[in-house]
Amino acid sequence: MALIPLQVSIIYGPVRSRRLGRSLGLNLFLANRKVCSFDCIYCHFGATTDLVRECRSCPVPSISEVLTAVEGYLKSEYEFDYLTLSGNGEPTIYPGFAELVPKLKALIGRLRPSVKLALLSNSTTINDPAMLPAIRMIDVPILKLDAGDQATFEVLNQPYPGTKLTDIIDGLAQLARGCRIVLQTVMLDGPVRNYEGSAFDHWIAAVRRIRPASIQLYTTDRPVADLSIRKLTEAELESIAARTRELTGIECQAY
Repeated sequence: MALIPLQVSIIYGPVRSRRLGRSLGLNLFLANRKVCSFDCIYCHFGATTDLVRECRSCPVPSISEVLTAVEGYLKSEYEFDYLTLSGNGEPTIYPGFAELVPKLKALIGRLRPSVKLALLSNSTTINDPAMLPAIRMIDVPILKLDAGDQATFEVLNQPYPGTKLTDIIDGLAQLARGCRIVLQTVMLDGPVRNYEGSAFDHWIAAVRRIRPASIQLYTTDRPVADLSIRKLTEAELESIAARTRELTGIECQAY
């Protein structure tokens, strides 16, 4: 099966999301570039073209262009429950992210207050003080944590050089103390197995430290570039979710 192509516009969907119902996607990057601080081995968009920690010089749509596109959909007859910051990479490294979020919230509140703002993020900017006020404004911040130890993290997420998982875990724990965050984890079998053994034990320890409001567990249900990756079965994923609930006392849903 072919990999999923990158989004070609600022707005895509609405799509039917297992987590968010009717979700209107918001892509902050260009059609031909995947701009991210991770190069995850399971990404259904394939390899990261721009592996960066920040995107100050990347060609991106302006804040006004993004707001104009969103306004058009808010005024349209399209029905959607969430406006979701996602798209071709890591949305929080968009150079105007901290400025954009409050403007999106104001626009939604004025035109269609029933719509909630969601974020799908890999958590790498979680320690940036300039980013935290914007993240706290988001109704449903869904933040990635696929590993609890640096070795597993390096294999699964292939982060920008020098990225420390301990910094991400510390930042998530601090944010979770004042914000209801959702932790998202992809469990898979392949070059590493993060669903069993010491890798799973380290992940559980990280979850206990962070104390998110809830956890969303996934496996690879779309085409990926690395053919050594095996998708977990529904039964396996449900078992992992049950173990996670038992070991942490935190709501955990398998998708």
